[in-house]
Amino acid sequence: MKYRKMGKTGDEVSVLGFGCMRFPQKSGRIDLARTERQILMAIERGVNYFDTALIYHGGRSESILGDILAKGYRDKVRIATKLPPFAVHSTKDMDNILNTQLRKLRTDHVDYYLL
Repeated sequence: MKYRKMGKTGDEVSVLGFGCMRFPQKSGRIDLARTERQILMAIERGVNYFDTALIYHGGRSESILGDILAKGYRDKVRIATKLPPFAVHSTKDMDNILNTQLRKLRTDHVDYYLL
């Protein structure tokens, strides 16, 4: 896998990222076993950038990714997620949304937060 350094941080991110907007489905539902296999296969092959968002898969994407990464993979990846601007009406909303995302992702931080 090739990696690129991010700005002044020196963080090395794989040139190929894993988008979590379209997990595999079976009979109209997310196929959790297949999703986990795909994510772990990507990590094993050096992918370390995972892009998700609060609204992907009806709000389930972050939780699914968080559950998989909590099995000992969190320190191997960089998580990018997004602040949904349509849901922000105050700074308190921003804090609440971020805290919800951290809980769903089962982590104490996100590496890239897109505004």
